[in-house]
Amino acid sequence: MQPKFTIGDIVQLKSGGPDMTVSETASYNPFDGSKFPFNGTIYTVWFENGKQSGGNFHQDMLDKIDD
Repeated sequence: MQPKFTIGDIVQLKSGGPDMTVSETASYNPFDGSKFPFNGTIYTVWFENGKQSGGNFHQDMLDKIDD
C-alpha cells in the first residue's frame, strides 16, 4: 500500500471538520528510527481556537483539499 497524500497536503475528513495538514505518512520505531511498512495511517495537525491539535486517520477517511 502506498500513501495517497504527501507531507504538507491539506486534507479534510470526508465527514467534514477542520482543514488539516498531513504531517507524517509513516510510522517509526522509537528505538532505532527505522520505518515500519505503511499501513494506511495518515498523521495530521490542525489549529482550532489557537490551539494545535493532531490526529491519526486512515487515508480512506480523508479527501485532499485543492489549493
